[in-house]
Amino acid sequence: MFEFNVTATFPAAPLLTVILALVGMEAIMSEFFNDTQTAFYIILIVWTADQYDAICSHTMITKRHWLR
Repeated sequence: MFEFNVTATFPAAPLLTVILALVGMEAIMSEFFNDTQTAFYIILIVWTADQYDAICSHTMITKRHWLR
């Protein structure tokens, strides 16, 4: 076991903001699609595409052919 004399901070405010934004987005999209499951899957697909863009799109070829 390691002992460090450092306090660990947790960014609670940004995390709470993101969670509230996702809940609000899901509520609006569920009204638009009349189905909460479809709204959730669309949000999940968009989040996955954003993660791919942030992690994997580093070369000029992927930047040219991947959506902005």
